Amino acid sequence: MPNDFQEPSRNESHSSFLQSLPRPQRTAFLLLSALSLGVFIFWIWQFNTNLTRPFQVVETPVSSMDEFQNALSDVDTDGDGLTDYEESNMYGTSPYLADTDSDGISDREEIERGTNPNCAAGTSCDLNYIPAQTNSSNDLLPEPIQVNTDSADEDTLQLMMSGQADAGMLRALLKDSGVSADVINALSDEELISSYQGMLAEQGSGQ
Repeated sequence: MPNDFQEPSRNESHSSFLQSLPRPQRTAFLLLSALSLGVFIFWIWQFNTNLTRPFQVVETPVSSMDEFQNALSDVDTDGDGLTDYEESNMYGTSPYLADTDSDGISDREEIERGTNPNCAAGTSCDLNYIPAQTNSSNDLLPEPIQVNTDSADEDTLQLMMSGQADAGMLRALLKDSGVSADVINALSDEELISSYQGMLAEQGSGQ
């Protein structure tokens, strides 16, 4: 007797299985299958990205730090007549205190007099301080000091320029710029963030 029984194909079995499910379960099954496929595809893409990323050459803009320094050079947060850039990178004074050593004489006035703005009279401080030279009109003629920007990566600079830097990043930037740890530690997070936001606002209004 011939055997007329034929095994159904895999597609027919799968279709019969789906049709046998109640509609809610069928919908859930299809969604779960699609989600699993999407996760698998995403995993493959992510794996490929992580594998090839170290070999990709990414062009980074060179103007970010220049723009940040230019913006900083025009800001005088404490209003003592010295820009934040001059205080942080030339004199080592606090850009947030008009009188860094609290002796009653502003930082600019002490520099014009040739005294140390970081050391109050009668106290023992850094003996290696060299006052900036001035001309007959008392115009400041400081010797420029280059800021060390080698340690600042581009991601950090982009965050700073976009207004997303936190107090820790600002402290690191000040430290890399040569500001003494005592001055940095004397500043609160609120003072740092406030001055940083003011610098960004002034930069935006000047564009």
